[in-house]
Amino acid sequence: MYRMIECDQVEVFADRGVYLAISSGTSFYSNEAFRFDENTGEVHVREDYSKASLLFDLPLDPAKADRQTAETYLKELLNNSTSTQNTENHEYSGSMEDAAWVSWIEELRAKIRNGEQVGETITDSIKEVTYDASGNITYTYGDLTATISLENLFEEGQTGFTDRRLPISRNGDDYRAMLFHKDENGVITGRIVEIEIE
Repeated sequence: MYRMIECDQVEVFADRGVYLAISSGTSFYSNEAFRFDENTGEVHVREDYSKASLLFDLPLDPAKADRQTAETYLKELLNNSTSTQNTENHEYSGSMEDAAWVSWIEELRAKIRNGEQVGETITDSIKEVTYDASGNITYTYGDLTATISLENLFEEGQTGFTDRRLPISRNGDDYRAMLFHKDENGVITGRIVEIEIE
């Protein structure tokens, strides 16, 4: 599976070093697969990672770097990520449409936290998750798959539905959310909920 997320112009960072990271086991960047050195800014493959992890140094021309544009981009990105720290699958760029999306996601999360119904559950999608060799949970329904670290999904001792991870995909005019539930015996189930945007 390949996942491309927000592919902006990267040449402005050519004087800093740009990496292409590829790993299996999760649908997003994994701290288990790669190690980031905060002092140098370098990224390294973790040798003890049991799945595939590759790191490529992109050969960009340093002459095409634009430090001012890069700094401006990073400031905007950091400001936006602070405004939308719990929003997934959508980049906030400040427009009214994006602000409405962020608000909708936050309302959805609040409903989940409060135990409210957020849409119509696809009955045959409710099933117990499986675990991979690293202890991550894996849930699959049709063409939708998620592999998520357990500690990123539930707080210690938490039961019920979690809003910590909320994968959402579009299905025509409607949206589908992947929800996870843990019962009092520690059994985790996943399910797909169809959500209409009003």
